Amino acid sequence: MSNVNEISKVPLIGKVILPQAEYESFLNLEGEFDVVCYQVVTKIKGCSSYPISPLFATKEQALACLSEVRKTDPLVRISKQVYFYTSKDDDGRIELLNSVLKAGGN
Repeated sequence: MSNVNEISKVPLIGKVILPQAEYESFLNLEGEFDVVCYQVVTKIKGCSSYPISPLFATKEQALACLSEVRKTDPLVRISKQVYFYTSKDDDGRIELLNSVLKAGGN
């Protein structure tokens, strides 16, 4: 048996699976017009990311909410949400920005 350093392609039926490095770089890809926010989520009946808070502008806001909610629900966690847009005028972008709670309550 020899060591092979080549990556062999396996035919897939169904979902396409990205290699871990490409997947992580895709997750960290944030463009000029993308909206990044945070939300507190929990796990309930078949849903691993059920939202239980509004969208927050900063991770610190979500952490404050998390510490309060964790007292009653140990399954809560913070989810980073990235919404991808190609321009400032894309459909739904302004509405999403208006729904995100800004730091300081504004």
